[in-house]
Amino acid sequence: METPITFADEELDGVLVPHNDELVITLRIGEYDVKKIIVDQGASTEIMYYHTFKKMELPPSSLKKCLVPLVDFSAQIIWPMGKVTLPVRAGSVVLKTDFLVVDLPSSYNVIMRRTWMHKMKAIPYKYH
Repeated sequence: METPITFADEELDGVLVPHNDELVITLRIGEYDVKKIIVDQGASTEIMYYHTFKKMELPPSSLKKCLVPLVDFSAQIIWPMGKVTLPVRAGSVVLKTDFLVVDLPSSYNVIMRRTWMHKMKAIPYKYH
């Protein structure tokens, strides 16, 4: 049985509505509760920033070769440091997820994309 993850109006305390902010969540990735995860429905892959990879104390040997370049907003090519596969838990659902690890500055720790949301059978509703 699947349990929905929902939010009540009372949890909007301190949020100015209406708003059009990005959906930022916390998920259990591997053995860690990772905060500041942005859900980007336009992203083409899951991204983990290297600063997060290091904080999770993952061994460098867990990075597998990745020969797929990423292209940023300015059309620059970014080569990932590698790919790591980790379990991601949201509520009672756990999915093994491939992350491309990139060494770039970011105020977020991870980017989750629309394909992951689909596999989770999740419907993002940014109002809450």
